[in-house]
Amino acid sequence: MSGRSPRHRHRSSMIVWREETHRVVAYCGELSVGAIFPGVHRWRWRVWHTVNANPVEGVTLNSAAARAAVEDRFECFVKAAGLIMAESAG
Repeated sequence: MSGRSPRHRHRSSMIVWREETHRVVAYCGELSVGAIFPGVHRWRWRVWHTVNANPVEGVTLNSAAARAAVEDRFECFVKAAGLIMAESAG
């Protein structure tokens, strides 16, 4: 993973993933909300915006599971905060 790659959307329409040198960062708009970090046998993940206002992190076996963990926790934050994404507002 070197340099910036095109933005990739995963299963969540709220999150856009951007590859950086040593991590893949999850963005909601221009706000970074978490990241995944590749490892030899495991992937680490971390979410900065959570329901209890404390960062949450964990370890998974692959990048798909790490992305899903970040997205799930951020979506819980969005629901708990009662936030509505701009594109879904009528």
